Amino acid sequence: MMEGVTMKTTVDRETLRDMLAEAGKYVSYRTSLPALSGVLVEAADGRLTVRATDLETTYTGDTPAEVYGSGRVLVDAKLLAKTVAAGGETVTVTDDGDRVAVDLGDATVRLRPLVLDDFPVLPEPGTSPTGTLDVDDLGTLGRVAVAAGSDEDGRPVLTGVLLDGADVAATDSYRLHVGRLGADVGGTALVPARTVATLARLKTDGATVTVEDRQVTFAATVTAGPKKAPRAHRVQVTCRTIEGTFPNFRALLPDGGVPLTVDAGLLSAAVKRVATLAGPNIPVALSAVDGTLTVSAVSQELGEASAEVPAVGDGWPTWSVNPALLLAGVAAAVPSGVVTLRGRDGIKPWMVTAEDSPVDALLMPMRVS
Repeated sequence: MMEGVTMKTTVDRETLRDMLAEAGKYVSYRTSLPALSGVLVEAADGRLTVRATDLETTYTGDTPAEVYGSGRVLVDAKLLAKTVAAGGETVTVTDDGDRVAVDLGDATVRLRPLVLDDFPVLPEPGTSPTGTLDVDDLGTLGRVAVAAGSDEDGRPVLTGVLLDGADVAATDSYRLHVGRLGADVGGTALVPARTVATLARLKTDGATVTVEDRQVTFAATVTAGPKKAPRAHRVQVTCRTIEGTFPNFRALLPDGGVPLTVDAGLLSAAVKRVATLAGPNIPVALSAVDGTLTVSAVSQELGEASAEVPAVGDGWPTWSVNPALLLAGVAAAVPSGVVTLRGRDGIKPWMVTAEDSPVDALLMPMRVS
C-alpha cells in the first residue's frame, strides 16, 4: 500500500457486482436516514469489503483486491451497482474527496458520496460459531421459510423461522413447516424468514452459524461464474432475533391418521389444473376411493373442475384445503417423488410427509360453507 494515498482499490468487476447485488437486499430506502440507502465500501489489507444494513439485518461481503490506499466511502447502493455493471474486467474505486471515482476501463464515473459519519456502527459476532450448516441444511431452511407469514399480518413472531437445536419451524397460522437439520446449531433463536430464504439461495457448500442472545450470524463462502473459472467471495449476515414466543409446534403435530400415498408431481399437476376455479376462499377437495385420488373444486359463479390421480390407501376421508398451501407443502416435503398425506378427518390438521425427507408440512383444512 502506498503511504499518503487516499482510498484506492482495484477489484474484479464480476465479484464486486455479485457483492453489490447481495448487499442491495439489505439496504433501506424507507427511512429518514439516507445513509441506509448506501453501501459502505472499505479497502484495507489486500481486501475490498462491502457492507449494508437496514438496522435489523447487516450484510458484509469481502474479496481479495489490489489496495493502493486504505479507507472507506459510502455510496448509494443502486447507483454504484448500475455503474459497476457497465465496467470491464476490473473496476478501480478511488476516494476523491467530494466524489467517488469509479474507473471502468474505458470510462470514469464520478459519484457523489453519502455522509460517511451517518452510517451506523455495525454489529459483529461476540463468540465463535456455534454450529454449521451444510448445503442440504440450507435447502431445508429454504423449504421451511416459505411457510412464514408476511409483515402485513401484524404478528412479528409469524414472520420468523425458529432455530431450535437441530429443529427448524415456520408458520403463518394456516400451515406449519418443520425441518430437521443435520447438526445442532448450538442454541435457540427466532430469525427473520426473509434473511433465511436469502441465505438458502446463496451458491455455497455450507455456512457457519453463531447463535447469541439477541442476534444470529451466518457466514459462508459464495461461488459464482463458470465451473472452469469460478470466482468466490466471503459473506457474513448478522440479524437481530425476533422478540416473542413462537408457538409450541411440536404439540401441533398430529399422531396417527389415515395415510394416502401419491406421486408428488401428479398431485401437484392435478391441483394446478383444478385450482383455476379455486382461490383464497374456494378450496380444492381431495377424496380417495379404490386407488384413485380425486381433486375437485366447485365455484357457484364459475363452474366445476376435477382431476384424478392414482393413489395408495383405503378409508381416506375427504379433505378441503387451500390449493396454494397444498402445493407449497408438497414442494417442501418432497420436490419430486412420492408424498404421503395423513389425517384423521376433514376438520383437524393434516400432515404432508415423504420418506427420507427432512421437512414435514402441516396444513389446516378449509371449511366449505
